[in-house]
Amino acid sequence: MGDSLNRAQISTLALTTFSSEELREAVRGSDFEHVQLTGGPFRGHLQQLRFGDSVLDTGIYSQDLLATGTFPADRITLGYILSAGAAGYFNGMRLAAHDIIVIGESGAMEPYRLPADTQWIALQTRRDFLEREGIPVPAPTRIMRYSGLSRATLRLGQYFKLLVTPPPRSLSGPALLIPGDGLMLEEQLIAAYRRAIDAVENNDPRKHRPHRQDGIRILREFGEIVAQNLLSELRIGEVCAQIGTSQRTLEYLVKDYYGMSPLRYMTVHRLNAVHHALLHTVADSESIAAIAGHFGFKHPGRFAQYYRKQFGESPSNTHKTGIGAAEGHDHIVTASGMR
Repeated sequence: MGDSLNRAQISTLALTTFSSEELREAVRGSDFEHVQLTGGPFRGHLQQLRFGDSVLDTGIYSQDLLATGTFPADRITLGYILSAGAAGYFNGMRLAAHDIIVIGESGAMEPYRLPADTQWIALQTRRDFLEREGIPVPAPTRIMRYSGLSRATLRLGQYFKLLVTPPPRSLSGPALLIPGDGLMLEEQLIAAYRRAIDAVENNDPRKHRPHRQDGIRILREFGEIVAQNLLSELRIGEVCAQIGTSQRTLEYLVKDYYGMSPLRYMTVHRLNAVHHALLHTVADSESIAAIAGHFGFKHPGRFAQYYRKQFGESPSNTHKTGIGAAEGHDHIVTASGMR
């Protein structure tokens, strides 16, 4: 992995006069138009962090703005109002401090009244990352809102405050690499969003608890499907349809019994399959990347991070252990022959 994945890259922009063009270019992949509503000198401060496959944008302005446009076509956007002197109105919804919105790919922003001194946060990330963490994800162009104070939403805000540096004094700042593991930061942020969303009263996952016997059946069938499809891609919606349950019920059960989301459960089982393959593969018959690829891990750097976190060692160390143990044994199987 390069530094862009191992370190979070931060860049800043300070505006001393209103410029719709500069504001449009500030947020990756978006197409927004801005109108200054209130009169007076304009000051704007924006900051962008890039880490892993995600981008975190934040901004605050000295005047009320009206914003319209579309969100990125290749990412889900998770918005958060870090602080606000007054409530804004987004697509007809009232947005106040600590509210969360989740916007599907290419979602439209109807006229959004953004009051002065509102500090907004927008995390752009991939749909599968959110699904793996168990975050309810809207269909493309759709929007979901979560409103309500809780310890988890306040903690999410405190986390963001640690990431957001004071506004720069200069007009713009160069991109800098800041310490920390970018992929780990990405994972922590998404998990923090999940906890905040689950804590909102209207999204309490406990209401999805099924009867005991039905819950046991759902978990058993889910485990069987995962075990039988380690070499193929599974979609949670299709799995739920096959089992005959809702996605939120499956998410609640797997979280309650196993302490993780369904997609994380699937990832753990695929990681264990790779681990087994590395211990039982003939030396040099297949590369580690190829073995991981058999089980759906297409990004070598991200796979290595998941693997180390799961087993406390690198994939290459596991492979060496397997090669050493295999010496003197007659029967060795290859990863491609596993079922």
